[in-house]
Amino acid sequence: MPPPTDYNQTMTSDTNQKIRGLLLAALMVTSVFAGSIAFAGTAAAANNLSDVTFNGQTPSGPVSVDEGASASHTISFQVDNVADDGNTDTFRVEFPNAYQGSLTLEDVSVENSDDSSTIEVTGTSVVNSGDTLQFTISPDSNADTVDVTATVDVTVEQPNVQSTTDYGINAEVVDSDGPTASAEDVVVLRVQDTDSSNVDTDSVSGPYYAGQTLLFTDDNMDTGSITSGESITVYTEDEDNADEPDQLALDLEAQTDGEVLIDTDGLESDDYVVLDSDDNLVASFSLVEQRFDVEFDDSTVTDEGSDAQTELDVSSANRAGDFTANVSADGLDAGDLQNIFADYDTSTTDDDDILTVTLNKDQTETVDFTDIDRGDYTFNFSVTDTDAEASDDITVERLNKNYQFEDGSVSVARGGIAEVNISMGDASTGAVSIGSEEDGFVYNASIEDDNDDGYVNFTINTYDQTISSADDIVGDGDDYATGTIIPSTDSEDVPLAAANYDLAVGPEEFYRHDTDDSSDDVGTLAVTDRTTTGVQTWTASEDARSDISNADDVASAIENGTVTQDGTIAQGDHIIVQIQASGLDGYIEAVSTETDSSEVSDAFEGADEGVNGHLNLTIRQTNPEPNRPNKMVNNQTIDYIVDGDNGQVFAVIDTAENDQIMRENGDASEWDDNDEFDVSFDVVSASELAEGDEEVTSSFEMVTREATLDANDDDIVEVEASENASISGTSTIAAGSEIQLRVQSVSGSDNPFVATQTVNVSADGTFSGSFDFSDRAVGTNFTVTATDTSRSSFDEDVEYDGTVVEQIDDSTTTEEPDTTTEEPTTEEPTTEEPTTEEPSETTTTTDEPETTTTTSPGFGIAVALVALAGAALLALRREN
Repeated sequence: MPPPTDYNQTMTSDTNQKIRGLLLAALMVTSVFAGSIAFAGTAAAANNLSDVTFNGQTPSGPVSVDEGASASHTISFQVDNVADDGNTDTFRVEFPNAYQGSLTLEDVSVENSDDSSTIEVTGTSVVNSGDTLQFTISPDSNADTVDVTATVDVTVEQPNVQSTTDYGINAEVVDSDGPTASAEDVVVLRVQDTDSSNVDTDSVSGPYYAGQTLLFTDDNMDTGSITSGESITVYTEDEDNADEPDQLALDLEAQTDGEVLIDTDGLESDDYVVLDSDDNLVASFSLVEQRFDVEFDDSTVTDEGSDAQTELDVSSANRAGDFTANVSADGLDAGDLQNIFADYDTSTTDDDDILTVTLNKDQTETVDFTDIDRGDYTFNFSVTDTDAEASDDITVERLNKNYQFEDGSVSVARGGIAEVNISMGDASTGAVSIGSEEDGFVYNASIEDDNDDGYVNFTINTYDQTISSADDIVGDGDDYATGTIIPSTDSEDVPLAAANYDLAVGPEEFYRHDTDDSSDDVGTLAVTDRTTTGVQTWTASEDARSDISNADDVASAIENGTVTQDGTIAQGDHIIVQIQASGLDGYIEAVSTETDSSEVSDAFEGADEGVNGHLNLTIRQTNPEPNRPNKMVNNQTIDYIVDGDNGQVFAVIDTAENDQIMRENGDASEWDDNDEFDVSFDVVSASELAEGDEEVTSSFEMVTREATLDANDDDIVEVEASENASISGTSTIAAGSEIQLRVQSVSGSDNPFVATQTVNVSADGTFSGSFDFSDRAVGTNFTVTATDTSRSSFDEDVEYDGTVVEQIDDSTTTEEPDTTTEEPTTEEPTTEEPTTEEPSETTTTTDEPETTTTTSPGFGIAVALVALAGAALLALRREN
């Protein structure tokens, strides 16, 4: 008998011209140095259409679909060596004629197969009377060719068929260079005749499965027409004589003119011949048993929670595609089975205890036993169109719930925000209780593991006594209203008192008086007295500030040395005021919509603003010009970063923006050198956060944005004739700022040179760069400049004369900037200042020396060819 149809794809040959490209590159370099060499050749063309997937799966055979069904499908394939020349390459996905007018092109995407970068699709259409999807690209990324992966999303309405029919989908790519890459039957759709379970032997090749009903027609029978009522016999085939009958297997009659239906139920795997009433051979076929088995991944599941789910593995080694099976289990009805197989395509039968399920050996779906009665079950599967059967056992047990607080004792300063984390064990829902009637505060709520990660998280704002979460709190308890029960006051703005409050977690509504359930775990919410300890000033460059969006970023910047504690601030840098005070985050959240937005400033507006008056932050000039109002920082322009976990708030001020500074009378102003400011933060006594005024202070001074280089007494920078000659200096700008150092030979030099290097300012204000002066003679003169590369330049140009010396005199006096000021200390002696590390790395960029001569030292054609050949070989190795 003929074997089943082979659906391997036909691919075009692959061409490889990478070695030739290497030689061409070498010859091109030769032409630069030695003259003009013309070289012409044929470019590589698209080939090797491969790696086809259908709906995310690699087809291993025909894909079964139902006639008349409309569904969205995704077809993806790769094409190698598409011309990368900016010209148009055309892609086509061709369906058979039966699909004319039945295709809707939803989306097309093309990407580079090597780096996943997107290639623009320049046009899409449905052509050829509506059965072909066409789209175009024009890649142009300065390469010869590019390997691409195309993905097509299409809605397909399947044709109606008289019997199950296979339709092959072809694909081709017409390269702009001319050749075509193509493949036939990249996907084969097996359209099922849903009106009949008969297998049309004219469109479906054998062998067939024992139990199927086979349809033979005049189109695929060997002799003349069969008439209705004609006697038909089926024999096993003689082992020694092909197409000769051996043992009688079936005796039946044709039911319709020109058709013979053979029900193979009960027949064994063998080769068979079909004879008409005159004992003429009219057809032959082979039967095999469908190899079929099922197995649950877990032998035991629970009746709720994530462990209620498992997967059903289907094996059918000799049958690809979809097929249906009737499923039953003692003790379960069709409704129970539909809930268990909710992820499958199912249909009911006339039997209330049987469900028909669509299976596929290449697809593993989830089965869900949530709310199924506990017990042992045997699931029986019977394939609907073959004799194949299989079964597997599974046990449903009660969920073992085990709720636990991740931290049994949660501590928070009064007015702050506490975070509670609960491990849900095997449960997805439960309940939590906070406080008691004796504490004067009670909160009961249902909880749900909304994202199935096994945990529930929520916060308690002890300032306004509210509970919030990421959808984990799903409802308030019925017995106790969510509430604030503070017998000593009627104000809702009184923070939760400093005390220990009970925490309990357990099954749903365990806290009710009419239930036998009890909590699984208990804990403590410890609300402690809050403190105000100090205020510090720090500075950061614009680049460092751009990397800061939250408290963790500030800590990282301090650790990396790009945010440093400083009492002198260069204009254009950022001031970061660190307020060390616990228990503020709950109050700030209560009066602000976002704790990292400008609206946080509402919480720092002073005691005259009612509820928005618990905190005062004042930054005020102490040395105003004569007869002029003092300058003040405009609080509404400050960016605040709240760090409740560590009891601190950072106020960030940009000294490059004059809208952040104003006069006390409201007039506009600007930042100036030598401006001195006091910083004062206090929690006012009128608030509920402090029993009396709590004030801490600090100060800072604005200084000129400048830099000086280390030079001798004559202000000349000296370097030794070495490979790593150092040029260093000091600047007032923030640590981490970039300064570009540039050394250049003096005008008229016999051997001109120029080199640049970008260096970073260290935490102590110093910077240093290394240059190669090894080939410069002693006495060579040059100039060196230092440029502030940030948005704010130095107030004055920094340029020094320089010279190459035999040896630098270590006793040379170096110039120090005259703007260095002593770092102030805060009035709180107990404040601990964070330590910072100086940056250990600098970003260096060095330009090649510029020259007007016709030769370059150290380079020749031989060296250039060797270098290029090495680079090309490396690129070839990586590409292979």
